[in-house]
Amino acid sequence: MFIQNQITSLPNHLSKIKEMLSGSRKVYLTVSYILDSGVSILIGDLKNIIEDKGSVKLVCSSDMGITDPTAIKKLLDIGVEVKVYKLGEGTFHAKVWLSNKNNKWYCMVGSANCSKSAFIDNVEASLMIDTDSNIGGAIEQALMFFEYLWDSGKCFNVDYEFLNTWQKRENSKAIIKEKIEEIKISPEKQKVFDLLFSYCKDWIDIKKEQKQKDEFKESLWRGWYIIPDQGPINDFTMIRLRDIINVILSDDNYKSTGYFDISPRSASINKIINLTKNKFKRKELKMDLRDLFIRQEKNYLRRFGFAIHPLKNNNKEDEYKLVVTDLGIQFAKCNNIDSLKVLYSRNMLSYKWGNLCIFAFTLRLLQKFTFLTFDEFSLFIMHAYSEEEFNDIKDLILMYRGLPDAERKTFVTKVNRYFEQIKGPTARNVRGNYFKHAKHNMSAIGWMQGLQYKEKILKIIDNKIITEILKDFDVEE
Repeated sequence: MFIQNQITSLPNHLSKIKEMLSGSRKVYLTVSYILDSGVSILIGDLKNIIEDKGSVKLVCSSDMGITDPTAIKKLLDIGVEVKVYKLGEGTFHAKVWLSNKNNKWYCMVGSANCSKSAFIDNVEASLMIDTDSNIGGAIEQALMFFEYLWDSGKCFNVDYEFLNTWQKRENSKAIIKEKIEEIKISPEKQKVFDLLFSYCKDWIDIKKEQKQKDEFKESLWRGWYIIPDQGPINDFTMIRLRDIINVILSDDNYKSTGYFDISPRSASINKIINLTKNKFKRKELKMDLRDLFIRQEKNYLRRFGFAIHPLKNNNKEDEYKLVVTDLGIQFAKCNNIDSLKVLYSRNMLSYKWGNLCIFAFTLRLLQKFTFLTFDEFSLFIMHAYSEEEFNDIKDLILMYRGLPDAERKTFVTKVNRYFEQIKGPTARNVRGNYFKHAKHNMSAIGWMQGLQYKEKILKIIDNKIITEILKDFDVEE
């Protein structure tokens, strides 16, 4: 059945969704964005299911600030189980509505999020099938998809504490935006100083004990996560990764099985360890070389899209196996730094943290400013999570640069002291690791064509290349 909202003789989303929910015993929703306007319409139907001892489970996204924490609270209040799917890169954009009643499954897949507009007004399109019209086992596959997401390590339980952190973040962003507009009208130095500190205080305030409870809160505190924190990206790093890929591709076992064995008993992994062991300066290492490879180079390969873990029969990633992607094969064929950079730059331009293409976001800021300092990147830029924050971040940097040198130093000192106050006894180490993390992120961006990262400054060295790279990039992608 085809579902839309415009042609009155055909079913619309609201009528079919309410029909799906009525009398259901189980409801599994994989819907990226949940708005209060949509929940308010469906809350009675969902409450009836739970009061009749049925179950409702929802997987949604918190990216871009679209999902409304108020709507999620209403769902928690009536007993809906909610999880947030948090991607390190890419976009969670699925809309799959599943319900079961009278031992029959119904499945609607389409473009509609949970909002009044999507149910009634928007130009949306969906298809619905049921157990009787189950073409190619699509119902079972949709259920498998939901279970895969629900049990994934990237899916986090939403409870009231989680919701409180989420709501505070959204509220803080709204307040910062209001204050920026106020200061544009009356740019007093103390107001600027206080606003900048409020922005930093917002992400520092996610306390260490909260951060450790799940990756979602950690990602809010740490900002963007591009690469492992064990080393910067430079020519030597990328040549080593290329050589590692070539070792994998030339391995006889890889050729016969289609995967490279990185298990503790692997007979092949020593070929890679021989390439990586000379990077470590210390004579005595706390971890064996295989574990260091797993923590570092393997994660570089995966983060840059050069290799993946294949799935096991239970749809979990097999962390003892590596498979080189088509991009990795192309990278392995590059015979000089320039060709490596071209491939890297084009691929990483669309690299996402949540829904934000962070390399493109930074390039566009660089075109505004020519260069970005370490303090600007680590204190402001790295904590943007949606494209709509671009102008706010730009304004914050302009305000920061407008402070006298002495005021900027005072500001950074105040941030560091507050950091140590909030993070507790291990604050110095935590702060040191955070800033190391920021430097490595800058190095990963700085390895793109037309850029340079040197002495904690990220700058454009060839704007023609940057303009060309960004020319066909759609920020609304």
